[in-house]
Amino acid sequence: MWVSTVDCSAVDATAVPGASAPRDNAVPEFLLTATATRGSAVFDSVSYVQRLNTRGGLAPSGACSQGAQIGVDATVRGLS
Repeated sequence: MWVSTVDCSAVDATAVPGASAPRDNAVPEFLLTATATRGSAVFDSVSYVQRLNTRGGLAPSGACSQGAQIGVDATVRGLS
């Protein structure tokens, strides 16, 4: 679920089968289809959510100690 911090509208979405593309050293690109929306503003007419041009965002590959927190560098370019 994505919720707008501007107007509290929201969209729920699910993955479109076969519409994911792995990226080297980054989270995969993907396409989601909206399953429900709430509110009547930013997200009220969303049909799809697409993640493109990903950089970073991968979880660390090694084990961590109990309760450890590690920041993950990621760039968000927008929501379609």
